Amino acid sequence: MKKFTNNDFEKMDKRERANLMNQLSGYKSPGLIGTKNSDGVENVAVFSNIFHLGSDPSLIGIFFRPPTVERHSFENILETGFASLNYLDSSFYKKVHLTSARYERNESEFRALGLSPTYYENSFAPFVQEAHLSLDLKLRERVDIEINGTVILALEILNIYFKEEMKIPNLCSLGLDQYFKTSFLDKLAYAKKEVS
Repeated sequence: MKKFTNNDFEKMDKRERANLMNQLSGYKSPGLIGTKNSDGVENVAVFSNIFHLGSDPSLIGIFFRPPTVERHSFENILETGFASLNYLDSSFYKKVHLTSARYERNESEFRALGLSPTYYENSFAPFVQEAHLSLDLKLRERVDIEINGTVILALEILNIYFKEEMKIPNLCSLGLDQYFKTSFLDKLAYAKKEVS
């Protein structure tokens, strides 16, 4: 069996190493995080490091790179305490990807990419109107990872919005720039130990 060692990692180009490390955890569902700052500037950006943290209370975790440079989504969530998580189907993958480009703080990715911000009920954060499934989120906890300066934000799901029937998105990503369309394989019964 072939192998890469941590000495090999050190010799890799920075982007090549980042892409490899991002791929090792497998396919992920990219979601668009919608936020707004206190000046009213709307922001939307793609994140693939989103994960289930628990169901009571209902929590979603979002992983952020070190806040050593401007991170608009991260800063907006800390400032206001609110965000939306929006899942689009595979037909939107190019727009989803383009939200990761560097935009100025006063520039809305919604406008730049032709996505439609919308608000449900009394939400503070904007939602993506084109999304099939959207979550209304409230910040509950910040966890700083000291070893590399990354941060996990734990957000509580306040409301779930969906069009017609609730469909889990069919778009997934691998690494920094690869997108795939999912297909249903099977649904199995709740796992129990087999008795012989």
